[in-house]
Amino acid sequence: MSQKATACTIALFCRGIAPKFLPQPYVFQFNKLLTVVVKMKHYSVALYLFDKMRQLGAPVNEITMSIAVNCYCLLNRVDFGFAILGTFFKRWEPDATTFNTLIKGLFLVGEIAEAEKLFKKLLSEKLCEPDEIMYLIVLNVIDGLCKDKMTDDALYLLSRMIERGISPNIVTYNSMIQGLCIVGRWKNVKDLFNEMLDGYCLRGQMGKAKRVLNTIADSGLKPSIISYGSLINGYCKQGRVDEAWHLFMEISCKGLQHDTVNYNTMIHGLFCKGRFADGWKLFNDMQARSVMPDLQTYTILLDGLCRTQQIAQAFSFLCMMEDTGLILI
Repeated sequence: MSQKATACTIALFCRGIAPKFLPQPYVFQFNKLLTVVVKMKHYSVALYLFDKMRQLGAPVNEITMSIAVNCYCLLNRVDFGFAILGTFFKRWEPDATTFNTLIKGLFLVGEIAEAEKLFKKLLSEKLCEPDEIMYLIVLNVIDGLCKDKMTDDALYLLSRMIERGISPNIVTYNSMIQGLCIVGRWKNVKDLFNEMLDGYCLRGQMGKAKRVLNTIADSGLKPSIISYGSLINGYCKQGRVDEAWHLFMEISCKGLQHDTVNYNTMIHGLFCKGRFADGWKLFNDMQARSVMPDLQTYTILLDGLCRTQQIAQAFSFLCMMEDTGLILI
């Protein structure tokens, strides 16, 4: 049956004047027609067709029901969408698409808390596996929660997203930070800044990471040694040792204490660029400042000796590591 014939058949059925010998439209044909009507934004017409076909006993499936839920939500009648969901559960298991529609519908009518509740429910009861689209919708819910000063709920959703490997975008982080600033939760603000900075560094987006560091300072907060460490590590991985060194020197000027991790990162970065003398000078500085080396430090130094063909010194160094109990040979 052609699309035009299908449309005519459905129209006749809905008017109740279809001949008895005329076959009922197949469910996939009906769904196809409903999809076309929805794309034309005739949501009320699509729902009228849906109701008429159900009254006439025409077959429907989970796709048909999802289309109906979507139409109700687009008409801001999320309550009717949930009524359809009740019918859904009797015969089928709603998928992520259906829940996406309902969560988005609740958000659009300003029911932010209800949208959050639904998301938590489907996670706790394992009603469906969230997909990427759902998490994009949840980003909007997080923004709404922050505007309503419901920062605990927003942080919960954010943490669940990160746990599942979904990276929040800059808009979400900005919303979270603004919301937390309003309620004076400065520690959480600092933690989020560090998360943003670390994420950019891991993706090699050092320009954005540096801007986050500047934003932390401009916000009146003091960047932590962890913030600097992420940037130093990111620059060293890209071979931009001079920029890493500039930040390394800036740490002391900011009144922060260098830690073992940052020394290790910087020494390794210098060695990778063939600047072995500078790396050893930094190790001497590390000892002078009473920053304790660890196994990673000595492994980096041992590697540096081997790279410069100083095998005898490397062997002596290895023996020293054994004497101090760092390794067992």
